[in-house]
Amino acid sequence: MAPVPNPRRAELQQLIAQARAHVDRLETALDPACNQFAGQAIWVGRTAQGFARELAGHRTRVRAVARAVLATLEEEMRRTPSEVSPGEAKSP
Repeated sequence: MAPVPNPRRAELQQLIAQARAHVDRLETALDPACNQFAGQAIWVGRTAQGFARELAGHRTRVRAVARAVLATLEEEMRRTPSEVSPGEAKSP
């Protein structure tokens, strides 16, 4: 039988689009808080400095994890054939 479009690719395309939208939001989610600490003395002292470092670390981690999720989905898309047999297309 002739190959048919792989339904997994359509699923992955949808997931990638959703992930990109979330990544855009996640990458900037902690920016306002980080910018407040960087821009003005809203809280001072050793505890504040530690909190600011921790907050910046969380922002870096959130960005890295969000990008890793997107990269994983994109890699899965690259490995997924565009066409499969009709039987494979029906398999879960």
